[in-house]
Amino acid sequence: MIDFLIYGLVIYSFNSFVVLFHELGHAIFALLFTKEKVTISIGKDSRKKITINIKRLTIHFTVFTFWHGYVIFGQIEGKSKKILTYLGGVLNNILLIIIGTIILKFVNLEPVIILIRCLIYASLWSLIVCMIPFKCRYYYPKEFNSDMKNIIYIIKE
Repeated sequence: MIDFLIYGLVIYSFNSFVVLFHELGHAIFALLFTKEKVTISIGKDSRKKITINIKRLTIHFTVFTFWHGYVIFGQIEGKSKKILTYLGGVLNNILLIIIGTIILKFVNLEPVIILIRCLIYASLWSLIVCMIPFKCRYYYPKEFNSDMKNIIYIIKE
């Protein structure tokens, strides 16, 4: 029971990093395929935000609510570029899972193993949720589609 609570707490703590890493996957492709500014928002919109600006990339962190995120970017031309942009988050999750798995092969220290496993579990959870096609109206400034739902729409265009 204690292990379950420890894992849950650590996964909760890692989630903001996993969400940021996922959204960076989208943002990298958006920066490559557009000339416009790209904005990442982590957490529910509120007045308490931390903002980081790096050239065309702006990252907003909302204090205390970091379970979700989204990227705002300009128009991308071409189906393959659009699909790649929406897959960018999932690709980053896969990369994080692979890196974590490789690190586990070389680490023998139990606390580090627990941390890496939790990072892998949080990344896996993010990957699974984003690959389910759904529409969400909760937490976001407007309704949004999951990554897979957006990819399906692009394929049907």
